[in-house]
Amino acid sequence: MIFKSAFHQLKRNKLMNFLIIIQLASVLAIIFVLVSLIRSRLEYYLPFHTEFSREGLLCDLNYVSDKELKEQFPNAEFEFSYGDFLYVNGEYDPELKSASADGDSKEAIKYNFDPVIYSDEWISAYTPKMAVGKWINELPEYEENVIHAVITPDNPYGYSVGDEFVLTDFTNDGVVTGANGERHSTKVKITGVLAPKQYVIGHSRFCKTDIAVRKDFFDMYYTFDPELENRWGIIISQSEYDKSELYRSKNYHVISGMSFIYTDKMSSEEIDSLVQYLSEGYICSYKADISEIRQNSFAYIKEQLYVLVPIALCIFLLTMITTISVVSISLDGSLKTYGVFYICGARWQSCVTISFVYSLMIVLVSSGLSLFALKMISGRINTVISFGRWEFISMLMISSLYLLLSVIIPLVTVKTVKPRDVLKRD
Repeated sequence: MIFKSAFHQLKRNKLMNFLIIIQLASVLAIIFVLVSLIRSRLEYYLPFHTEFSREGLLCDLNYVSDKELKEQFPNAEFEFSYGDFLYVNGEYDPELKSASADGDSKEAIKYNFDPVIYSDEWISAYTPKMAVGKWINELPEYEENVIHAVITPDNPYGYSVGDEFVLTDFTNDGVVTGANGERHSTKVKITGVLAPKQYVIGHSRFCKTDIAVRKDFFDMYYTFDPELENRWGIIISQSEYDKSELYRSKNYHVISGMSFIYTDKMSSEEIDSLVQYLSEGYICSYKADISEIRQNSFAYIKEQLYVLVPIALCIFLLTMITTISVVSISLDGSLKTYGVFYICGARWQSCVTISFVYSLMIVLVSSGLSLFALKMISGRINTVISFGRWEFISMLMISSLYLLLSVIIPLVTVKTVKPRDVLKRD
């Protein structure tokens, strides 16, 4: 009887209920977008907030052996992004087409290949958007000498999810063979393709899109845009790569890209020696103190939040006023119906329950409408809207507030009126 009565209320005044649904859906959508805006300001800081809280250096290192660096500075702690000199399917560039004036041709771009190797911690910390397939934070069951990878879009071979190829090692004389004349190789299975123009961890020294100059958390990323870079690459997990034949054949990594060097346990003399080492030659193309990165990052976040927080407060007040108005208008139109129910034997508590179920129906329809509209918008244009946990929590909080007031206001109202007075109204 309660659900039937609530549904009857929903159908009885279609125009008013339609306006209430549109109004509530708009408020829910605005709250959803606002939370996405706030999260977007923190999205690229949070994956490395632990690293940024320590003392040390953030460096863009160019093809340095990790073994050499660790042996030279044993008291330092490191977090590296790795690269390596590898060939795809054993194809190499004997005529150095990729370095010639014709280096932008499709044939030359085949050799402009960057394998990027992340630790499992970095892979779990940040997930870029995928055009198709899935990220490598959940690897399938281990296969001997097989690594799983995410590939950049518009690669010259046209690889996509499910495709396979072979990586072979690189030597300075251009011969695709390893020690003792044997070729070292590993099979690659593609699990996903990055969406175009996505932020990727570890600033590339070939990058033409983003230059690391801001000295804040954005320097940790670069946008991989194949149209500008004339390059392509794959992202693989260090835990899988370390089990492969390619790594076992040499037993060291080549550091390439942004890396953390922590100096907490180093003496001032050791730190000076490290800074001197990084300043020599082309070892390091970018160097910044983590404390400076942290300070500039907080300044950026505070600046953004100073703009968004007042807007959030205004929207919250608007939500409160809207909710009270909507519930009051809805209740005023339903009091006569509740009076009839009361005369027929229903208690005021039952009438309040009907009001709650009616409001719940309004919330469900409004939530569905707002989510549908946001999904359509985010699917058609590039926005910061994300369908994450905090967005849904904010929507749930506003909906709960609406439902709570839909119970409180009727309870207060029915205590001040008598059924006889309600039925006498015009």
